[in-house]
Amino acid sequence: MKNDMNLRKTFSLVLVAGLLSLWGCEQVYEDVAPISFTNFKLNDDLLYVYNTKDSRVYSAVNDTVVVYDKITYNQPVHGELYPNYANDNPDIMGYKPKPGYVGLDSATYEVCSGGVCKTATIRFVVEAPQFSDPNDCETILVEDVLETTVNTPKEIRIFLNDVICYYPNENWTVKFWGPNNGTMQVMNYWEGVKNDVLIYRPNKNFVGEDIYTYRVYPRGDVGIHADDYQEVNVKITVKSR
Repeated sequence: MKNDMNLRKTFSLVLVAGLLSLWGCEQVYEDVAPISFTNFKLNDDLLYVYNTKDSRVYSAVNDTVVVYDKITYNQPVHGELYPNYANDNPDIMGYKPKPGYVGLDSATYEVCSGGVCKTATIRFVVEAPQFSDPNDCETILVEDVLETTVNTPKEIRIFLNDVICYYPNENWTVKFWGPNNGTMQVMNYWEGVKNDVLIYRPNKNFVGEDIYTYRVYPRGDVGIHADDYQEVNVKITVKSR
């Protein structure tokens, strides 16, 4: 009987030790962890903003946490973060740069859930508008190149190297085609096209060339300006490991 009790005690200690080791190996066991485990990830953000207006800051767009206990932001050096930018949504802050400032800025935010707190950084590229008069603007699209390896998603900001004109009272439109050997997901920060992050996911085990096409209509794709557009490709290469 005594030996049986010692055996059960030893087995219990081994079981507890095993559970504690699972708790500490989040990356390995996160897909099968009990729901009581707090498991979320914050990712850094990069936003391009103009110094002539306030901009929305939607830091949660690339994070995995949906429900949390508390979120707090620190103040950037060259501007101000303030809450309730849009419809009193606590996930959307406002950023107001100092008047005339051009350059880099940053802020951190902390999310707490289930007694666990994690932090991430928001980086701002503060720019002056390129054109004060829309009539001085000419839309120019530049071809992009994306390279990745088999079964590996890759991000790209296709509008970052483009000049896109916005005309008052006109419906700016963009259309997309492809890719043929994968999918393209748009992660939208809702603050200017430079902040549209596209995520290319190649089909399983695909290796080779792919293509993604986009067309911009500065004055809309209907009416007298429907033929006023530019179109370029994103050339995609998926390499073997």
